[in-house]
Amino acid sequence: MMKTKIFLYTILELCIFQGLGQNQTHLTDSKANHVKKMTLGEQLPNFRFNEVINSPIKVLDLSSMKGQFVIMDFWHTRCAACIAAFPKLQKLQEKYRGKLKIILLTYQSKKTVQNFLVRQNRVTGMDLQLPIACNQQSLTDYFKVPSYPHYVWIDEKGIAQFVTQGYDVTEENIGKVINHQPVNMQQKADSDLDFQIFKPLFVNGNGGIGSPILYYSILTHYIKNMPVLGGYTSPNDSNSAIVAYSYPIVGMFQVAFNDFLNGLRIPDNRTILQVADTSKYVWEINGVTQWDRFYAYQLFSPYRSIDSLQKLMREDLMRYFQVEAHMEMRLMKCWVLRAEDTALLVTKGGYLLNEMSADNFTISIRNVPDSELIFRFVYNIFSKSRFPFISEVHMKSNIDILLDNINFYDEKSVIEALKSKYKLSIQLEDHLVNMLVITEPGFRKKAVN
Repeated sequence: MMKTKIFLYTILELCIFQGLGQNQTHLTDSKANHVKKMTLGEQLPNFRFNEVINSPIKVLDLSSMKGQFVIMDFWHTRCAACIAAFPKLQKLQEKYRGKLKIILLTYQSKKTVQNFLVRQNRVTGMDLQLPIACNQQSLTDYFKVPSYPHYVWIDEKGIAQFVTQGYDVTEENIGKVINHQPVNMQQKADSDLDFQIFKPLFVNGNGGIGSPILYYSILTHYIKNMPVLGGYTSPNDSNSAIVAYSYPIVGMFQVAFNDFLNGLRIPDNRTILQVADTSKYVWEINGVTQWDRFYAYQLFSPYRSIDSLQKLMREDLMRYFQVEAHMEMRLMKCWVLRAEDTALLVTKGGYLLNEMSADNFTISIRNVPDSELIFRFVYNIFSKSRFPFISEVHMKSNIDILLDNINFYDEKSVIEALKSKYKLSIQLEDHLVNMLVITEPGFRKKAVN
């Protein structure tokens, strides 16, 4: 019997909520024997925020903020996306001081947050001045926080107007809401879209009505609240499927060319767009996610190998989007990792570990093959760089890399730390690398002219 195979890549700029037991802050209606739930457009209770850090007033309440627009940012110390947004939020608070109040809320204890702030300041130099309300489990429940970060926008009258992801917390959007201008922001859902990922879409209650099918491929525009997900499944000898949900054109082709069997995916810095207008292909423009240019794709078939499914997917995408796509070796400017002394990397043993800790500012790679090294650098530390990352470190033994107090949001800090402790160099060099090339018809001819 064939074993179930499922390969998934999820892209989430959030940390999934973990229901840890915390001290609760009671809502103003102390007689209620159940947790209330927030509804957009309603007048909010006069919440009291106890155990407040970074505030001359140790107990705040919502009524004291009336007359200002309020953004509540629900976060916790293990959420890397939450922490990475702090500098932006602090700048927005300074720009709109007197008109906007940003308050950070966490279910964690005051001691936990204070310890984190000390580490954050020591490692990154970030002096966070925004008020932080701790032990806010009841408010986390009231606002139905499904994932982090989670932003609740409250108008000057204390009415909840929006619940959004981080990408909508921009200077432009804040300026519009403060001046009561129309604003286009996608409301964050408090529950997932009700559908099963690897069953045919819109069939037999999975988004529609129909009889069982043997084979089909479908391409739709973005469906609200569908996750950003690409993957392949072969549950048995009878059927298989490949999906790419909530992707722009460039992401759809990346899924179609990903090396799923080896756990590799194609990042943006290994993708070349030879097109007249890149804006209709990409994830975001000037930090704004282009949801109106996202798509959902599914191919459902009698059993096929993943290579066969990807070939069919590529043909579908090229046919619909009228482009040509292929992998090609190119000489590119790349980050290249080399080791001066590989003996410094040889593992001391122990349980396998490959993680980055957002709240402790550590990188812990223990007793793993050198191939695991590439994952941490390609898909995390250098993922936002416009240059591909190449590793020239090849070892027979497993490796250890343990870095404390490291600002892994800053490439230069990582490079210096690796050089100092492990004699690893990371430099920009010309290097051959396999690139995904997407080309519109006639592009090369136009480029020559």
